[in-house]
Amino acid sequence: DGRRKGTNSRQESFETKGEAENRARELEEDFAREGADGAGLSSELRVAAITAANILAPYDKDIVEAARHYASHLDSLLKLENSKFIKDLAEDWLANKKSGARRELRAATILSIENGKKYLVERFGEKRILAVTKDEIRRELDKHGSKIRRKFNLCSLMSQFFNWCIKHGHCVTNPCPLDEYIPAEKD
Repeated sequence: DGRRKGTNSRQESFETKGEAENRARELEEDFAREGADGAGLSSELRVAAITAANILAPYDKDIVEAARHYASHLDSLLKLENSKFIKDLAEDWLANKKSGARRELRAATILSIENGKKYLVERFGEKRILAVTKDEIRRELDKHGSKIRRKFNLCSLMSQFFNWCIKHGHCVTNPCPLDEYIPAEKD
């Protein structure tokens, strides 16, 4: 019985023993070439594999590379969907800084962090941490309308927040373009 799994084909029949033996040899060659799993692939899956291979041919890539790339992409999307909201992380950040867990901070520093938290929540609160981009931060700072020193200070606070998030495993990069908002040196 040389029928493929997942197909509706009928069992093959032959007029002579020689025809049946020739077909059996073909099946043995298929099995030797493709293995048990390959010989049992449905015709739909074989057509899909051939189509995918043809799509990838101009790029000199194979189906396994494409599947790994796509799986990585899906993994990134899943991580994004499961990442925490900025508003929740900003609360945790402020609470951590107020707790003095690492060291006791001055009242002015706490006030600065509270203002930074407020800015983060107003601008990005409903976004997930992994969805915030450098371009987005740049746009928010640029439309803020203040002088370069204020933008630098806001960017610096946000950078501290993202560094804290990195340290606590919520993200792996800091999207703050701090180097773009460096104020001119004073005399």
